[in-house]
Amino acid sequence: MKTLLFIGLSTLTMACAANATPAPQTLAEAPAYESAAEAPASLACDIIRTRTSHGVELRAVASSDLSTMGEYEFVITKRDRGGSSDIMQSGEFDIASGESASLGSAEISVARGGGYEAHLELTSANGETCSAETRR
Repeated sequence: MKTLLFIGLSTLTMACAANATPAPQTLAEAPAYESAAEAPASLACDIIRTRTSHGVELRAVASSDLSTMGEYEFVITKRDRGGSSDIMQSGEFDIASGESASLGSAEISVARGGGYEAHLELTSANGETCSAETRR
């Protein structure tokens, strides 16, 4: 019995050691990026929901740590007993370093039993992407 307990504890100790978090990197060990395309993502996006007296406003926003430009597509699908309808907005964006921009918006009414889905997709000129979605 003691042998089985010892083997079990030894196995558990080795498993914990194998899953241990590595020590933090020093500046000398930190990865170097030769181009902006290799750097960590700087493009962020979101869909902001604001209740209004008529329903809800959905607003597509983007921000970036670096100056960037690209294209976006913002699609809202509204569903209710009468069926569904789509609102599609797309275009180009140009965001200054550290800034945010409103890309598009729409106000929709949502009846009882109805709902919506909104999807935002951004692609920067250097190929970085960001997507966001919300639903009710």
